[in-house]
Amino acid sequence: MSENNATTAALAALQQVFAMANRGTLNETDLAMVATTLVEASNLPMASYLYETWLANSRSPRAHVIYADFGDVLVASNEPDRARSAFQSALRLNPAFERARAALAKLPAA
Repeated sequence: MSENNATTAALAALQQVFAMANRGTLNETDLAMVATTLVEASNLPMASYLYETWLANSRSPRAHVIYADFGDVLVASNEPDRARSAFQSALRLNPAFERARAALAKLPAA
């Protein structure tokens, strides 16, 4: 497969992932895999957008974990206010979620 064909195939796959996130049909495992790939490729804005899209359209008992993952990406993106909001959302869903509480405590004061 040529580089151009590979790029076209990757973009088509990414479009499909975002469409599934928008429909609320992207599962958590695939969300984590694609978001991790985006982060490793230093595409933090796209990873953030994927998390936002998923969270806006999915109902999951593990959404608190996804909010914390989203918060981690926002910390890496130097967006502490948005990260704070994501970690707070995780704690609203699961007040005992220590990972979100610890990450929130590490953020600079608002």
